[in-house]
Amino acid sequence: MTDVDKAQKLANAYALKNDCDVLLCNGPMRRTLDIAIHECLRKRSHPNVLLILTTEGGNAHVAYRVARHLQQAYGHVRVFVSGWCKSAGTLLAVCGHELIVGDRGELGPVDVQRGRTDDLWQSTSGLTETAAVTTLEEIAWSLFKKLVTETKDLSAGQITFKTAAEAAAPLVSGMLTPIFAQIDPLKLGENTRALEIASEYADRLDKHSQNLLPDSRRVLISGYPDHGFVIDREEARTLFRNVDEPSTELHELIEALGDVAIYPDEKNPVLAFINENEEEQDQAEEETIDGEQGGQNVKGNGATRPEHSDVDPAPDGAVAAKAGRGSGD
Repeated sequence: MTDVDKAQKLANAYALKNDCDVLLCNGPMRRTLDIAIHECLRKRSHPNVLLILTTEGGNAHVAYRVARHLQQAYGHVRVFVSGWCKSAGTLLAVCGHELIVGDRGELGPVDVQRGRTDDLWQSTSGLTETAAVTTLEEIAWSLFKKLVTETKDLSAGQITFKTAAEAAAPLVSGMLTPIFAQIDPLKLGENTRALEIASEYADRLDKHSQNLLPDSRRVLISGYPDHGFVIDREEARTLFRNVDEPSTELHELIEALGDVAIYPDEKNPVLAFINENEEEQDQAEEETIDGEQGGQNVKGNGATRPEHSDVDPAPDGAVAAKAGRGSGD
């Protein structure tokens, strides 16, 4: 359960101390987020930003667009991975000049996810087909060498390498051709193209942030064996130049925010400034004074939602509402 008042007070203090907005993003990278970020950034009030990010990933194009908006809107971007942040979320994190990874924070490889045939709810990594081809190539070569070598050895040199190879080739081909036939070359091409897109996006974002170490882009795209591979703070330091652990203030802020800062919520996504700008703070103070004079205590919100968007860019109260649903309270 989120302690909204405490979270906002901590966010206001952090924003004032570091001259930055505090932006919370929880949910999938899909087109509605691209719409919502425009509405949200209209309310920015500081030259820098701290992005608290938790997501299961999604559309790489959307992640890139959001990242570019942040880089264009702010002089310095600090990305705080306080919980689960995977796939396209890792791509978005590349936009940060600094990366903060919490004790429960984890990034993941930026590989493409594809829906499984005849299964609406399950997906598989785009690297699966590539890995299958690589494995089959290794098996084919190993089997071919074994057949050729054993044939020559058993013949005590009476059979030449050429003859042994000509005999082994159709045997290996006959055994593995049916397996290779199950691999769709179109899918391989689509996967390769999607991975190249993610790689190019990461390169463009890093030209601005300059936070990736050499060869990190390749490692993030294709250097891990599984889509769910955990990239914690220690692992992240092998990929990014500037990786820190959260300060005491940020620990307290995440504790106040609760599950909404740790676990992605696909059904109830959030895009919200947690800190109030000066105008909102002045308005809140005026409403509080007016409310006290009238026997009430009223707190302003200023929430907005872009048309046709399922991502809430509203500050303050929106965080409370979403966090309450996310934690089951």
